[in-house]
Amino acid sequence: MIDFAVACNYSRVPPGKRVGILVEAGGGAVAAADACENLGLTVPVFSSETQETIRKFMKEVKAPIPTTRNPVDLVWPPFGEFARIVTMTMELMARECDVILWITYYPLADEDMAGVLAKITEKAKVSLFAVPAYAVGQEQNLNIYARKGMPTFLRPETATKAIAALTQFAAYSSLDS
Repeated sequence: MIDFAVACNYSRVPPGKRVGILVEAGGGAVAAADACENLGLTVPVFSSETQETIRKFMKEVKAPIPTTRNPVDLVWPPFGEFARIVTMTMELMARECDVILWITYYPLADEDMAGVLAKITEKAKVSLFAVPAYAVGQEQNLNIYARKGMPTFLRPETATKAIAALTQFAAYSSLDS
């Protein structure tokens, strides 16, 4: 219940149940996708156009070839290009989903990155939930993203429960309309 309250306090209510999952190493993607499916959320396969655009961009920046169907696994992108890769990928994902679940090894202490991602999610009208893949030492940084409207959780399963609760709230609220 507290997780739902956090999500309501810091996120927009998603219009649907489509979750895009973005990771930098595959294990979190499997856990997040399973958790989404178990809670009635959908993890749609991205269009071939979106997948191809991500692949081409990753090739241009000399990154490993990612898995692009959804979940999107960036396979340890080059740190020097990290912000550009993540923002471009999220912009593409936002076209085809209602919520982005980002499981990241990137340090959440970066205020500039949080600001850029907040602008992307605002422009695309999509919610972003961030989960540090390695939570030790990240706890104090979670509020940086939360203050910018992006709830953060220590585990993908907790984040997906909050996302599911928000989508149920949206469905219930639409009954009044």
